[in-house]
Parts: sequence; structure tokens; C-alpha cells
Amino acid sequence: MKILLSLLLFLTLILSFNLHAKEVITSYHSDINIQQNGQLHIIETIQVRAENNQIKRGIYRDFPTLYKDKSGISKVGFTLISVQRDGVKEDYHTSKLSNGIRIYIGNRDVILKPGHYSYQIEFTTTHQLGFFNEYDELYFNVTGNGWNFPIQQASAIVTLPEAVESSHISLTGYTGIKGSTQQFLTHQILHSGQFNFTTTQLLKAHEGLTIVANWPKGIITEPDAGQLRALYIENNKHSLIAVSGLALVLIYYVFIWLKVGKDPDKGIILPLYQAPEGFSPASTRFISQMSYDKSCFTVALVNLAIKGFISIDQNSSKNFIIHKLYSPATHLAAGESAILQQLFESSDQITLTQSEHKRLRKALNNHETSLREDYEKLHFNTNKKFFFPGMLISLATIIFSILTLPDEAMTISTIAVSIISFIPFVIIVKLFRSYLKKGKQPSLIGLAIQIVSFGILALVLSDLISSLHFMLEDISWPVAVSIYLMIAANIMFEQWLKAPTLAGRKLLDKIESFKLYLSIAEEDELKLSGQPEFSNDIYQQFLPYAIALGVNHSWSKKLERSIDSGLIEKGVHPTGFLYHNNYHDMNDFTSSISTGLDSAISSSSTAPGSSSGSVGGSSGGGGGGGGGGGGGGW
Repeated sequence: MKILLSLLLFLTLILSFNLHAKEVITSYHSDINIQQNGQLHIIETIQVRAENNQIKRGIYRDFPTLYKDKSGISKVGFTLISVQRDGVKEDYHTSKLSNGIRIYIGNRDVILKPGHYSYQIEFTTTHQLGFFNEYDELYFNVTGNGWNFPIQQASAIVTLPEAVESSHISLTGYTGIKGSTQQFLTHQILHSGQFNFTTTQLLKAHEGLTIVANWPKGIITEPDAGQLRALYIENNKHSLIAVSGLALVLIYYVFIWLKVGKDPDKGIILPLYQAPEGFSPASTRFISQMSYDKSCFTVALVNLAIKGFISIDQNSSKNFIIHKLYSPATHLAAGESAILQQLFESSDQITLTQSEHKRLRKALNNHETSLREDYEKLHFNTNKKFFFPGMLISLATIIFSILTLPDEAMTISTIAVSIISFIPFVIIVKLFRSYLKKGKQPSLIGLAIQIVSFGILALVLSDLISSLHFMLEDISWPVAVSIYLMIAANIMFEQWLKAPTLAGRKLLDKIESFKLYLSIAEEDELKLSGQPEFSNDIYQQFLPYAIALGVNHSWSKKLERSIDSGLIEKGVHPTGFLYHNNYHDMNDFTSSISTGLDSAISSSSTAPGSSSGSVGGSSGGGGGGGGGGGGGGW
């Protein structure tokens, strides 16, 4: 009976041991022979215990061929010579990794029995040595840190191509996870020109052995400067293309700006108490910005309303409703007759909603065409023909730098991060450019909106990059940064290349002088002589110009001061606006005109479904030097 119980207990222990047996690398040895030309000839012998858990058909070994550091990208050569299992040639196949190669050892159709196996991998690799002023060095990760199994013991024997005195050889090493400075290993010089390294304790999964050996110069043939330069260029041509292209774009734009984009000298700016004769608010904005935007259309509507040709109201849904009151008997400013004709072609009323986008878009286009035909070439040059070459250089640089990225994963990651963060980046650059435009004077409310916008965009961009953190290791930063800077350069120089003609410069001086009067501070008003007596009529007459030049806040403050001093009766509001009682003061009301109408025109002139409302995104030591990688079972 005791014998039977003992037998049952023994069997239970055996079964329990088998159930809990773990797959492990019992020995990892590397014979590293350094050739005269600097090439390494390596034979790895990896002994494993397989339990049909991860190791079913065999093991795989990852070997990095691409390294990134602060100086750029380094590529090393790798040539597989042979693969064996238990001393016999073994089947294998390889696959490409983002930074190297993976060798699958074993047959897809053959499942191994649990047991001990010895694998041997023979290969050569190049560009693994460091050449310094006083010595040459092998800094090599023998095992790699990517193994999914513990390694009971790791060792390496390094052989130089010729004998070296022991006193001239320096050895050290590291064990543990990547970046670890632990040194649980021994090293010794076996004889002249040969030395070994052996770990003294188990390496856990994802821990490895890194060895460092240096010896006097002259034993290994060192690449000359030309070879090193050629190698660096070959490995980093994508970065060189990107940076060179960026430099070329900037040089081109600066040269062209000096040639055609530099403004004529500004004249003397003194307060002017009348708008430039013959120029409407819309044309004043168009010329001062040297471009058309929806605010040009807005100020044209405001001007038509104040003149009494249209009225502007709001319904219960806060949609703007524009009524045509009567056709003008007198000549209107350039573009205003086009607005009346196109906007009220089918009826005398229009509500600014997306259902009217075709009608509104047609009126916008006609208004822009009219302003361009009347004013563009006479008063300023856009110099578009000089802008397109810079844009083409940028596009070619981006394409070629991406196509020459060293591996597919880096290409995909660089493109993905660049595209996903492109929209927030462009918006930020355009917001910044808006401050550089002539005639831009944001109110406190507008400034607050801009600051909030910057904050939101920064958070969105941060969230996008955080959600793509797994890609960031594979990004070529010189390429990505160059792409962003080229985009920024094109956006900025598209504006900077515009230049007023001599006639345009004289007109801009008058516009700036008039703007100075509209925006003059209270304490400076008393210093002015010859200014007309302020009245409701003058306020209304110049309000569209104040909106056009971005100083409606200052102009309305002037009205409020006149009301407070009793010069103008309280309750004054611009002619043609029927919803003024919704606002407690004139400054708020005029702000609603400039920002509210702008927004309504922008949204209602866009076809439904043609733009997106969201950017996207989700919320939410031992390794060093050359060598490295890791492996597992399959």
C-alpha cells in the first residue's frame, strides 16, 4: 500500500512539473570573429527547452539592421549563411521588420515534440565597429533584449584578426533591460587577440547581454572619410533631401520676395477724416489685405443696409434674413450691384442657411470677380506665378524624401503622423498669419477666441500625437519637421509675396491714415485738429469701413463716449438692422455684425457634406551599441 501511494505521489509530482514547466533558453553562446575589413562573422548557438507553448515549430531570431541616434540613421549589413537544428540543416524563412530582419527557424508543417533543442545561426554583419581617435571598439548587444524567454546563461567569445597584447585590451559589459548599467558578468582575455564574456546570473525575459571591447588602432582597416561620408549620405538621403529642399525653398522665397514682394516705402501716416474717395468698404478691405475673404462680402452687405437698399434681421433660430428694399437709382460701388443682382435674382428675400448655398456662393463669386477686375492689377500684384515654383519645389521635396525613407514602417508612420496632424498645424499657421495681415486689430473678445482656439488646437494635436505614440519611434523627424516648415513657408510667403504697386502704396497710406482716425484713442482725440464733429450719420457712414479694417470695436467706443457725454442721443443703431434690440450696447451689436455675419456667410455658402466638423483622433543598458534584437517561439 505504501509503495502504491509513493508511486501515485511520484506520478503526481511528475505531472505537476510537466504542467508547470516553462520554456527557457538554457544557453545562448555567440562566437564573434572580427575580420580585417571590419566585418563580423558570427555563429550563435541557442539551446532551448520547448514545451509546445510558444515554441511549437521552432524559434525566431530578430536582428536589427537599422539604428537611429542623434546624428541620424545607421544601416548595418546582414547576410545569413546557414541555419541548423541539432547539428542538421534546418528549414527557415525570413520576413522584413521595421528595423531589420526576422528569421523563422523550423517548418510550418512540422510541430516539435517537447524537449531540448540546439539551434545554430551563422551570419555576417558589417558597420558594427566604432573607430575613435585612440582606439577601435566593439560595442555589441549579443543576445538582444527582445526575447520572450529567460536566458539561463549567455556568453560570447570575440576573436580579433591578429594577436594583441593583453595590456592593450579593455573589456566591460552590461546585463539587464535596455539602458541598464548592471554588470552581472565576467570577462577575461583567453589569449592574445581573443576574449570571452559570461553572465553570472539568469537573464529574465527582455533582458540581454551587451559587451564592450576596445583595442589599439591599426588592427582593423578603418573606413576613410570618403567612405564614411558616402555611407552616411546613403543611410540618410531622405533627411538630406528634406533639409536641402527646405533650404532651397526658403532661399527661393527670400530671393523672390526681395525681387518682387518687397513693398514700396510707406508714406507719412496722419489721421484722415474721410474714406479714400471712390472706394467702398469692401474694396478698401480687399486692397488693404491684397486678397478676398468672406468679410469683404459682409462689409458690402453692411454698407448696402446702411444705405437703405437692404435690411438685415434675425429669426427665432438666429439665422440672418436679408430683405431687398428697393433697387438703387444711383451708381453703386464695384461689386455691390453684382451682390444685389445675384442675391435677389429669384426673390427679394434670402435666409442665410445651407439650403441657399448655391445662391449665396454665386453672389460671393461674382462679388470677388468684380473686385479683382476693378482693383487687383492696378493696386497690387499677387505674384502667383512666383509662388507656384516654390510650391512645386516643396511638393517634389516631400515626395522624394518620403520615397527614400529606409523602410516601409518609417514611411507609413511619417506619412500617417504628418497627414493626421496636418489640418491642426495648417490652422495654427493661418491663425498666426492673420495677425501679420495689414489691417488686423482684434478686439478683446476676438483675442480671447484666438487664444482659446490655439489652446484647443494644441490639445487636439497633443492628443493626436499621444494616440500615435507607437509610431513615433519610426518617424524620421528631419523629414517630418521639414515638411511642416515647408508648409508654413508656403502659407506665409503666399501672403508675403503680394506687393502693392506705387499707386496701391499711395492708396494704402490713405487707408491707414483713415484707419488711424477710426481707431484713435480717447486721450488722443483732443490733440487732433480739423476733425469733423462726430454724429450718428458719420458713425453709420464709416461703420462698414471700421468693420472692413478691423477697428469696429474702437469706432463703436467712440460712439459710446459721445452718447455718455450727451452729444448723441441714446438708442442709436445702424439703419437697416432690425434685430439691434437683442444687444445691450453698440459694441456688442457691431461685433455681432462682423463675426455673426461672417460665420453665417461662411457656413451657408458651403454645400452640405463638403467639410468635416472634426479633426479625428482618439482619446484616451542591457541593450546598447550594435547587435540587439531578440526572438521567440512560433
